[in-house]
Amino acid sequence: MKLLFLHGWHSVVGGVKPTFLQDAGHDVLNPALDDDDFDLAVRTAQAEYDQHQPDVIVGSSRGGAVAMNINAGKTPLVLLCPAWRNWGTATKLKPNAVILHSRADDVIPFADSEELVANSDLPSESLIEVGDDHRLADPEPLKTMLIACEFASLSKDWYSIYQWPRTSRVGYTELVSSLILAFQSHIQLMESNLRQSNFRVPDHRGQAKLQTEITQFTEKRFCRALYNHSCLPLLGDVIDYEVPLKESQNASHGDIDLLSVNENEVMFIEAKKPTSNESILKAILEAFVYSSLISMVRQAFVREFSLHPSSCFVPLVLTFPIAASGRQLDTIENFPRLRRLVTELDRILIDRGIERLRFLVVENSQDELESCLTTVRGSNGDVKVVFQEGFIPLITKRAFHGA
Repeated sequence: MKLLFLHGWHSVVGGVKPTFLQDAGHDVLNPALDDDDFDLAVRTAQAEYDQHQPDVIVGSSRGGAVAMNINAGKTPLVLLCPAWRNWGTATKLKPNAVILHSRADDVIPFADSEELVANSDLPSESLIEVGDDHRLADPEPLKTMLIACEFASLSKDWYSIYQWPRTSRVGYTELVSSLILAFQSHIQLMESNLRQSNFRVPDHRGQAKLQTEITQFTEKRFCRALYNHSCLPLLGDVIDYEVPLKESQNASHGDIDLLSVNENEVMFIEAKKPTSNESILKAILEAFVYSSLISMVRQAFVREFSLHPSSCFVPLVLTFPIAASGRQLDTIENFPRLRRLVTELDRILIDRGIERLRFLVVENSQDELESCLTTVRGSNGDVKVVFQEGFIPLITKRAFHGA
């Protein structure tokens, strides 16, 4: 990633912040900006931008004002305590911008950034509160700056965002949720190479090829056992698994873990295993994307699976209490930005004719789960993963209170 870093007033080239970005492996352009002549500083920054065409522009304090006053087209901005009221004529930001600011800043008031966001008609999440002073040179604001820059440089499509490694990290859930909300108007649903038919794989019979002992619990094996099981409360009847979405192998779509039908509802299930360390955010985005994609080919999908034409599509996350995603569900009050994001995703889903996101948790104990699977061999020779006799998945619904 190529970054243009515009330093603050009387700051030095090669300071803490650009060095931190460079040490993270990024190419950082850090021109010296005149401290006394703002117009000259703007011309210097403009020349650097025109010559190198960076992926992201970072502006710190007065450098933030410089960033706002150059002609940078659609290049994303990451501004640190921007001193826009003190220098330049720009009073608004373009949509692909985010501000990092400390409420304890005694140089540039936090209220200035609040006003800038309001002037620009940007979502409140475009302003991220971080740090304890104006410098933003402590570990937390430095890391936040880095993540904001990396997110700003991502391809603005949902696939790239949920595949981004930081999305799956629990510790970044709130920050990434804020960044998604800040850049939401630019994020697209990738329709290219989406299957138009042949969603139902002919040889899906619930069979499995086992490379390890059946006692080893895996997400795929549990999903296969659910498919081979009878109807379950809340989950209904699982009618398929690993439902393909992509037309070709290099397409930007994954598979739907489970497809189930419960009365008039068709559920697109993103499942997580008990030992999964992936965040609930990643699972939410996957369920959101998969159900949104299927809604674009609804008629063909309904026809292939012999579903009722008026079926309701439901995106669903299935997890376990001890999984990272399950633990986040249990403490969802600690994730206000995530709750706000889910509220916004639900709004988009409803506009697409899809139900709100839903969350189910398998409540069986770890001891039960470790011994719940076995195999049977069918008359055709298929080896199928099934639940041990007497084992019943205890599935409960979890409320997810939006902001």
